[in-house]
Amino acid sequence: MKKHRVNYLKPMLLINIIIFSTILFLLILYDVKEDNIKQACLSISLISIFMLFRAKHDNRGNNVNNLINTQNMWKKIHVYFFPQEFSDKELEIINNKFQEVFQILKNKKYTAKIGVLFIWIKRDKNKISIKLINQLDYSCDGISEDIIKIYKNIKEFTNSNLDIKGGKDKKIELILEFGRQK
Repeated sequence: MKKHRVNYLKPMLLINIIIFSTILFLLILYDVKEDNIKQACLSISLISIFMLFRAKHDNRGNNVNNLINTQNMWKKIHVYFFPQEFSDKELEIINNKFQEVFQILKNKKYTAKIGVLFIWIKRDKNKISIKLINQLDYSCDGISEDIIKIYKNIKEFTNSNLDIKGGKDKKIELILEFGRQK
């Protein structure tokens, strides 16, 4: 999910639909024989309408997305999350889980950013899993043990799975799993 994509997607698609529908109408009205132009205008209009109706899901994940984007402890945050796969109740639970995790991390201040954070939020048949992977780099050498302690506290507090891999450049993987809500 992009940070500001939602604000521009719907108006741009609507403008696109209006322009190409108008061009298609004028081509038919003035009896232009170019079938390729008519087909292109029709297909672009149909694709824009389809995308416009799919864009409604982009607003559903805004709470989770905004919560993730306000975090500034990491150099970069990569999020893999498709809100259309989740119900409104599930999105609310996901938001609450992130608030729990980020509340523990909130009070920690470091002079350097603590690596790169990868977040995968996905749904299986009976469960939802949130996978947080914090890839520590050379700038975290002095504080890596403190960061690991924080993740161990999060593990105990949230009842999740924790896996720490690597030698000098550690990879901390925290997996939160919970049942699906309908």
